[in-house]
Amino acid sequence: MTHPDWVLKHRAKGTHVIIRGENYYLYKVSSVWNREKGRGKNLAMKDYFQAQHRMGMIAVLTDLDEDGERVFELLKHRVDIEQHYDTFKNTIHADRSYMRDDCQLNGWLFVNFIAMILYYRIYNLLVSHGMLKKYSPMDVLEHLSRVQMLSADGQWIMTEIPKKTREIINKLEIPIIHN
Repeated sequence: MTHPDWVLKHRAKGTHVIIRGENYYLYKVSSVWNREKGRGKNLAMKDYFQAQHRMGMIAVLTDLDEDGERVFELLKHRVDIEQHYDTFKNTIHADRSYMRDDCQLNGWLFVNFIAMILYYRIYNLLVSHGMLKKYSPMDVLEHLSRVQMLSADGQWIMTEIPKKTREIINKLEIPIIHN
């Protein structure tokens, strides 16, 4: 079967064009998840044709005046947004407020919003310093919770910072006030 020039322009080796109604879909399948083995299985194109009826499909309908690559990039950002909601709900535990009036709810939302900002600042610090493989933002928060200030004779004094916590603070270049 021959396809229009604009379809062939985007087709590359190892891809397959499928027509559904008036729409053209370009697929490149290199692997399929094997549930029994718990890992991906590489597929040749002939194996793809046998497995295609068991696979899902993603179709994006948009009214944006953007090329397909940009639309797909925007779709991938949706995962980031969902990750933020997941963090808000499961890490910060901010999925239930138990607030009784609007004023309390606004305060609760504000505090959780600040917590989310701080969480992702720590996340970005871990990424920029190449430490995300070793520590999670929750690990850093746990270590930072060991930094304490005491009030004695009207002055605030910082307690001794544990060695591991001090190492993390120094590696991430977090400014901690010292007397």
